[in-house]
This record gives sequence, structure tokens and C-alpha cells, in this order.
Amino acid sequence: WLAGMGAVHVNRRYVVPELIGWYWFRGWARLIRWLGRWGRLPRLAGVYSFVVGLVFMIVVVLPLTLLIRLVLFPLMNRWTASYIKRLEQPSGP
Repeated sequence: WLAGMGAVHVNRRYVVPELIGWYWFRGWARLIRWLGRWGRLPRLAGVYSFVVGLVFMIVVVLPLTLLIRLVLFPLMNRWTASYIKRLEQPSGP
């Protein structure tokens, strides 16, 4: 029903950082869950490490990713365009 209606707009600038963040969060979630098996203190250490890593990602990695994307734009343009096209499609049946 919604195909081709342009209901969603994807900002090209944030596609690559969002993918990096998705994989990064997923990895941390698994690590913290695994540390939780060993008790409260290891899990808490994992959560605090995650917070420090998150600040590092926002302050250092996000600007670097945007800079690298600008430099590699011609190489990544085809992949990014096809990925954005897929994101803009309806996700339901």
C-alpha cells in the first residue's frame, strides 16, 4: 500500500554512523549480558565501560566516520544509495 509514496526520508549523512552504532551496541549488549552471568560487579563494570565507550564514540568516532565518508563518498555512493532505497521501502507485508 505505501510503496512509492515517499512516506520516509532517510538522511544520507547518518546511514554509516547508524550502522556502526547498531553493531557496536549489539556487541556491548552481548558482553554485558555475558558479564551478568558472573555477578553484579562484573556486569556493573561492563555498564560503566559501555558509558565511557559511548562518550568516546560520540566525541571521536562519529566525527571521524563523517570525515571518512566524505573522503570515500565516490566509493560508497552506490552501496549507500541502494541501502537507503531499501530503508525507505515499507517494512510490512
